[in-house]
Amino acid sequence: MSLIDPLPFRLRVPGIDKIDLQGVRSISYRVEGLLHFDGKTVLLEWAGTRKTEWVALGSVTDETDRSPVASRELPASAIIKARMF
Repeated sequence: MSLIDPLPFRLRVPGIDKIDLQGVRSISYRVEGLLHFDGKTVLLEWAGTRKTEWVALGSVTDETDRSPVASRELPASAIIKARMF
């Protein structure tokens, strides 16, 4: 039984913008997940998305790739400091 409802989180990940002879490319990343806490253990579950937009001579491409859900379990004693924004 969880002490609190799962807490959603989002990580800021810098993207990439590139201009070269092949065209203009913009890649953005997004990582979202849930934090579960039962008093002794913290369980993090997350998935990521990469969106690529590419403009070249005569074509526009828009691709989205999703990563599978990943998780990591940590003892609460391993966390020194946590804060919410």
